[in-house]
Amino acid sequence: MKRSVITPFALMILLFSVSISVRELHAETIVAKGFTLEIPDSWEVIQQEKTIFTVRAPQDHADDSFGENIRVLRHSAGKALTADEVLARQKSNTGRFKLIGEGKVETAKIPMVWMAIAPKTPRDERDRLVKIDFISTFGTDIVVLTAMAEPEVWQTYLPTFKKIVSSFAPASRDEP
Repeated sequence: MKRSVITPFALMILLFSVSISVRELHAETIVAKGFTLEIPDSWEVIQQEKTIFTVRAPQDHADDSFGENIRVLRHSAGKALTADEVLARQKSNTGRFKLIGEGKVETAKIPMVWMAIAPKTPRDERDRLVKIDFISTFGTDIVVLTAMAEPEVWQTYLPTFKKIVSSFAPASRDEP
C-alpha cells in the first residue's frame, strides 16, 4: 500500500490557502468619497490622506510582518482614457520594475484591467514587494486600486484582491 506524505511546506501552503478562503465568507461594505468597496470582515480600514480607501489584511501567522493591502487613489488624466489605454501607458514605462502579470478583471462592476510589477533589483527588504495595479477610469479621471503583497504570496492573494476590487463602484448610479 502506497502512503502519501505531506511535507511541512505543502501543509503550510494548504493551510494558508484555506485561511484566505475562510476569510472571504463574510464581507463588509465600506463607503467613502463617492465609492463603495466590499472587504472581508477580517480586513481593516486604515485612514490615510490622499486615498479613497486603504484596507489591510490581517497577518497570516505569528512570523508575518507584512499585512497585504489595497490603496485606492484617484487622479485626473486631463482627458478621457479607457482602462486599456491607461494600462498600455503604464506598461510602456515600468522603469526599474519588471512586468510579472496582467489581465482584465472579468467580474468587476466597472471596466477594469490589472498589471503586476516587481523590482528588477530590490533596494532593500521592503522594496521587494509586488505591486498590483487595478485600473479603471471615470470621465477624465483614473482610479487605481493598488494592492501590495510579498513576492512569495502575491499569486495566492490575487483571487482575493480581484474579488475585493470587483466590488469597487460609484456609490450611486451617477459618475462620481
